Amino acid sequence: MHDPHRERALAAAEALLYHTIERVDPATGEKTERRVETPLHRDYLKHRAAYEAAKVAYAAAHAEAQKTERGRGTWPMLGANLQLPVQLAQRRWRSAGADQVEEALALLERAAAAAK
Repeated sequence: MHDPHRERALAAAEALLYHTIERVDPATGEKTERRVETPLHRDYLKHRAAYEAAKVAYAAAHAEAQKTERGRGTWPMLGANLQLPVQLAQRRWRSAGADQVEEALALLERAAAAAK
């Protein structure tokens, strides 16, 4: 079924996430196109990865602190300080258009699943 509204929404999601670049082989002059993430999508991926890395570092520090009595005793103060990079990374990730990117990704994923 042809749904113009849905097609516009899919095109907008695609444009938000990806663009096509053209490369020319200097030796042959052959042109090739490649689909790449937009800067918004690239930033989203970069900030999400930074957030995930910060969470892993926090969890590793917590696990290490739990190994000794002294570590367990100092964790409340240490943990509060180590939580700050996690919070900052999450804020950077979410404020860099995360909702828009995730909505577009979900729309494209649903369309791909429906096409199967």
